[in-house]
Amino acid sequence: MIFITTSNGVYLLRHGALEAEVVMTRKHTPGLFKRKASGYFGISHHQPSGGILVASREKLGTPAVDKPSTDTKLHLIDPDTLKYQTVATVMDVHDVHQIASDGDLVFLTDTGKNRVHVYDLVNQRTRLIINIGDQRTDIHHLNALHICDSQLHIGLNNRGNMESAILNIPMSLIYETEEATIDGMHVGQLKTLKGIHHTHDIEPYGDDYICSASHSGFVFRASNCEPIINLDNWVRGLCSDRDGIWVGTSPLASRSERHSEKLRSCIIQYSHETFQQIQSIDLHGSGQVNDLLSLE
Repeated sequence: MIFITTSNGVYLLRHGALEAEVVMTRKHTPGLFKRKASGYFGISHHQPSGGILVASREKLGTPAVDKPSTDTKLHLIDPDTLKYQTVATVMDVHDVHQIASDGDLVFLTDTGKNRVHVYDLVNQRTRLIINIGDQRTDIHHLNALHICDSQLHIGLNNRGNMESAILNIPMSLIYETEEATIDGMHVGQLKTLKGIHHTHDIEPYGDDYICSASHSGFVFRASNCEPIINLDNWVRGLCSDRDGIWVGTSPLASRSERHSEKLRSCIIQYSHETFQQIQSIDLHGSGQVNDLLSLE
């Protein structure tokens, strides 16, 4: 099962299917006057429940900081029934991108304020904020998160102003600190991605990680920054399963056009052995593809 978050909804591609089905639309909450989400972005497997956590961009009253969305909601999807419920509202998270979870702690990128929220689902509160530097504006354009090998990996896109990077912070430090905020630049290790700009995604792949260079249109290994898959369009959203690597791709579009149902976005499967294309699945009416999650 491949879950896909997009500007206009959450999709599911079942194993062997030739078409993806819609799980959630932008109107995720019943009620005539309920606002629509401004798209779905981060997605993570919530181990305690076995469900799928999805983050939606919202505008719920927090003062804006030069970003269209100011808050986020977390929705939990049952992968067996595809029923979902909203399990948390996290305020003051500006243009959330990817999320990651470890038990009942959910890590959310707050791209507009250059920080990561560590949210406690059980107690319904932000337990810790990981600042990236001392400026609360979109300096590094944080957009990727992954927890693996006892480390929190944070993707710094850097907006093309400098090479992209990955910041690694020990999970033990996050659990042990009694502070309300820490500076990730002080406690983590920064790996610069030489010659790479405008990145998204951090996906484990063998003993390495793969990432997307979105503007340049390729997928590369983090260890040596060598491309392994080349595409013509915008590349964003990665996951892998036993059958291959799945890549999200969308036409290059301005931010105002990324919700357009006319965008011909799709996910493409590539083989592990040769990185050759196996199949392509169109996502009708999706707008831009944002993130992928494989659930085997």
